[in-house]
Amino acid sequence: MDRSTVKGGTTTGLIGPTERATLAGGTPTHGTIPDGGFEVRAALPWERPAPS
Repeated sequence: MDRSTVKGGTTTGLIGPTERATLAGGTPTHGTIPDGGFEVRAALPWERPAPS
C-alpha cells in the first residue's frame, strides 16, 4: 500500500473485519458501550468435528 495516498477519515476502520466475518457466515457487531469504550464482536459458525 502506498501510504502517501491514504487519507484520514471519520470511519472506525471496521469495513475489513466486518466483511471477513460476513464472508465466514458470521454476524459482526460493533459500537460504543455504556462505559464510553468501543466493542467489536463477531459470532462465527462452528461445527463440532465428528468423533473418530
